[in-house]
Amino acid sequence: MKASKLLTQWESATDSSIVKISQNHYDFRIDVDDLAKLHALEEIYPHQSIDSLISDILSTALAELQEKLPGLTLGSEKTSSTHH
Repeated sequence: MKASKLLTQWESATDSSIVKISQNHYDFRIDVDDLAKLHALEEIYPHQSIDSLISDILSTALAELQEKLPGLTLGSEKTSSTHH
């Protein structure tokens, strides 16, 4: 998904929008400028939580990387076997 499609998805989201999210939990640090951008996006798209914004942005970035690196294998079959 391209970033422009992501914005369209966020614009059409409602409180009842259901997204399949992994039950895995990851802790990581976010640059303060990036965190400020996430909070600004959360204000623009109030139906999106910071967690869902990060998830959507990460998913979009990984899809774009996969397009640029044709030999890169990304997908649930690879990640499910490496994260138990």
